[in-house]
Amino acid sequence: MQQLVIHVADLARALAVSEAAIRSHISRRNWPRAIPVPIRIGRRWAWVRRDVESWLCALAGEDFQPEQKKSGPGRPKKEEQVLGRYKR
Repeated sequence: MQQLVIHVADLARALAVSEAAIRSHISRRNWPRAIPVPIRIGRRWAWVRRDVESWLCALAGEDFQPEQKKSGPGRPKKEEQVLGRYKR
């Protein structure tokens, strides 16, 4: 008989990520983009298997683009720092 509910370890195996990554997404509430919406059973996080399967199908159906952080210009190069000191 197939399980109706899966837990963190099972979801991590299914998504090929670590359990820590799943727990991190849970604490940041990164659903439904990073993980399917979980439920609580007692103190444990769990997912209904059919919901996970439909989430994966929906994710595969859309053009998946990982969210990219927009970063600023970054730290100046050492050369620019040194030249900046002598420019006045």
